[in-house]
Amino acid sequence: MQIKYAGVYPIYITTNVDHDASGRMNRVDKLFHKLAYYKIVEFVERKQVFYTDQNIWKLKVKNYYDVRRGL
Repeated sequence: MQIKYAGVYPIYITTNVDHDASGRMNRVDKLFHKLAYYKIVEFVERKQVFYTDQNIWKLKVKNYYDVRRGL
């Protein structure tokens, strides 16, 4: 629904670079590195967002839908 809401505008996703005690943030960031390998997202840059180091990713919508359809 969020992809449809964004329409023609690019979708950016951020993941925290800092490690938390639970390890959840680290796992999410590792997942996005794997998604980049499969060209579902594209790494844009590492930047401080809201006083927190984060990786910024751009969603490749067509590739995302192709994977969802099993192509």
